[in-house]
Amino acid sequence: MPKLFVLSFLLLSVPMFAQQDPVSATIPNIQNITTNWSECILPSCNAGGNGVPVSFTQTFDDTVEEKDSQPSMAIAMVAKAATQGTNGLWTYKPLWQSGTFALSMDQWVYPDSNMLTYGTQLEFDQAIFDSMLTTEDTPYGTEFMFGSQCNLATGKWQIFNQACSYWGGSGCWVDVTPTLACSIPSPGWHHLEESVHRVQGDPGNCSYNGYNYPCEYYDSITIDGHTTYPTNTNLPAGPLLEGWDSFLLIQMQINAGPNGTSGNAMTTYYDLINFTYTYDGEDD
Repeated sequence: MPKLFVLSFLLLSVPMFAQQDPVSATIPNIQNITTNWSECILPSCNAGGNGVPVSFTQTFDDTVEEKDSQPSMAIAMVAKAATQGTNGLWTYKPLWQSGTFALSMDQWVYPDSNMLTYGTQLEFDQAIFDSMLTTEDTPYGTEFMFGSQCNLATGKWQIFNQACSYWGGSGCWVDVTPTLACSIPSPGWHHLEESVHRVQGDPGNCSYNGYNYPCEYYDSITIDGHTTYPTNTNLPAGPLLEGWDSFLLIQMQINAGPNGTSGNAMTTYYDLINFTYTYDGEDD
């Protein structure tokens, strides 16, 4: 009897920890939020290419093209000829949420006729920059840049190898496997949904250039209701630069080809942009 009492006492004295369920939060209608945006164009910021835009603008409350009864957001660029093309990027950064391990974006996109004539890529990115998530090869934190793009030049959808980009490699954009076609013959609205994640506690299971980085997983890409589950999804993340803070982001980029836009503005409209992040509330 005393032994049973002691056993019961010990069991009652052991602290019980409830497992915390993941939490998801959605930022709706980002196209209507006018703060926390930043642009990236040459010469002050390098979004790729080597051309400096003649003009690069972001317009809110645009009524030229609307998916619903509310205004959309427009990004427009005029570019001169440049050997490697001209790229323009707009980035939205919400508040940082520690423990974020999954992202998804849902948006409608309308490339106009000039975008389809002069443009080469329509890019859509979401990212986790975590300065506290360090490994042997990411001493200042880890950059999970989940990039994807409709390559108008090749007619294929592509995803991004972040480690390759960090080391200045070539071919950092890779075609989705199985092949995901991206053909836009005429202006119109298209629906993009994309889900990605990282694995918590990944010590560096994806390698590039002799370095080991945590992996990025592209779970699904849905275009106009047709879903593809990439099989070449485990691409390496990259090291965060020293001194960079932690943040989440979603961004849109439009690229002009080497011939420029012949003095015309190529424009892409964005509407009903929703950005969801999932976290466990605990740091790695």
